Amino acid sequence: MNKQDIPEELKKKLDQFAVETPDISLKKSLSHRIGSWITAPVKNPADYLSIHITPRRMALFPLVIIVSSLPFAFI
Repeated sequence: MNKQDIPEELKKKLDQFAVETPDISLKKSLSHRIGSWITAPVKNPADYLSIHITPRRMALFPLVIIVSSLPFAFI
């Protein structure tokens, strides 16, 4: 709805009211940003340790054990 679409009678009624709007800053303060960062939820560290066993990993596991034990064979 544009200003031109508003009927004159409604414009007169709306002009009777004076509305004061407070200034709202769009940028947050540094302390608020730090507080939000500190209190933000974090990921569970145990999720990083979870091992997803796939058939491919099961097949490669013996090979990894053999290759990693080769240096001990030459000691």
